[in-house]
Amino acid sequence: MTSIYGILDTETGQFISYGAKIAWNHTRNAKNAYNYHRNYNDTKKFDEQTRYEIVNLTEAYFRLEDLKR
Repeated sequence: MTSIYGILDTETGQFISYGAKIAWNHTRNAKNAYNYHRNYNDTKKFDEQTRYEIVNLTEAYFRLEDLKR
């Protein structure tokens, strides 16, 4: 089973997106997206910052799917 990961802004409690993309299938892909799209004035890569965290959304997704049935 594939997992689903999102990037959570811990200051606002909201997930961030890049265009229409809000979830990735691996933590490294989420980190790469952050590193690619980060503000160029901010030189910190994902592993060097503390504001954002990778959240596994898989369990929550399947729980919601069960509620729809």
